[in-house]
Amino acid sequence: MKRLFFALQFSPAQQQAILTYQQQLIAQYPDARIVTADNFHLTLFFLGQVDGEQEPFLLSAAKTIAPIDITLIFDKFGYFAKPKIAYLAPSVIPEPLLQLQQQITQLCQQQGFEAQHPEFKPHITLLRKVDHEEPLPACAPLVLRIGRFALFHSTQMAGQLRYVPLNE
Repeated sequence: MKRLFFALQFSPAQQQAILTYQQQLIAQYPDARIVTADNFHLTLFFLGQVDGEQEPFLLSAAKTIAPIDITLIFDKFGYFAKPKIAYLAPSVIPEPLLQLQQQITQLCQQQGFEAQHPEFKPHITLLRKVDHEEPLPACAPLVLRIGRFALFHSTQMAGQLRYVPLNE
């Protein structure tokens, strides 16, 4: 069994750009746990534990989705209280992103997976274990053109959480 999820995949240059936004929040929340740059992603569908028989189907089905070219404008910081995470998000969700997320949701549901979160809230987690008491800072827009999504495996490597793309 593997813990899997579909997500937008960022290039190394995009990860570095996102890192500058993370630095803004680290100053405000120095005790928070930092998400490493190579773990930055935008979740499209969280599958949870997947057995070995389902994984090849998911990889194959994902190949049927047309190549993507999505421009996202990340322009706000946010906070989810229950998981205690601070994130970067777009104020407006572009239609191509919604369509991609719906296609992936459909193929996952055809394989028997249920959506863990009924409402799609696209975001990039920057910090974990954030004790949020003060207002989040303003956020200058970050424009990213995304051309890839992947099926990721959430695993531990050398004692660290790693998100490894499976369909590269």
